[in-house]
Amino acid sequence: MKQLLCIFLVSLLVSCSTRNQVKEIQNNTILQKWELSLLAGKKIKENRPIFIEFTTDNIVIGFLGCNQLTGKYFIEKGDKIKFNYLGLTRLACRDKEMEMEGRVLKLLKTADNFSIEKGVLILKNASTPLATFTPIIEKEIVNKHWKLKILGGDTVKMIPNQEKEQYFILNSDGNISGFAGCNHFNGKYELKKENRISINENLGFTKKLCPDVEIDEGAFLKILLLADNYTIK
Repeated sequence: MKQLLCIFLVSLLVSCSTRNQVKEIQNNTILQKWELSLLAGKKIKENRPIFIEFTTDNIVIGFLGCNQLTGKYFIEKGDKIKFNYLGLTRLACRDKEMEMEGRVLKLLKTADNFSIEKGVLILKNASTPLATFTPIIEKEIVNKHWKLKILGGDTVKMIPNQEKEQYFILNSDGNISGFAGCNHFNGKYELKKENRISINENLGFTKKLCPDVEIDEGAFLKILLLADNYTIK
């Protein structure tokens, strides 16, 4: 009888500990999907969002740039965090994507504490910030690669020597990035009710010269700045 009582008490303590940890995590609002926005203090500009997602059963999943991530995480004393048993799928990608993936995996293995400030997740090692994550916006227009297909009523096709298609991506952190035909660009955007959108006119862009690429980058950028609403079909 005493043995059964001891087992019951141990089970009760484990159950209470698990519930307390889940409650503690929920109070910190870490239980959601987070998009990587800053790594080592620098903005992330990827065609596909890099993210991690925390669940109530201590499982962490995500996408690190090339492969899918699965693993475990543990939180103690409110802000102490540890990632364990991290595994990736085995797809082969471009060197740039593989390099980014390695950096993100390293930061997860290095992080030992976190904070959530103004809705932003910061993973740290001691007092040093390693990376900043923004909550993923679950809207169909966000975190997608939008390729330019029609401009001014004309079908858009890639021309000889063009590096890649013209496109843009709206990231969860309020940044827009893309490729105008020769140069990359980035800036800020805002989504409003009833599918309204506003793209800040202060777009930054690279200053690459492409004398053998006859394309009007300004026409694409002008449309982005003029747009004030959108539909998805």
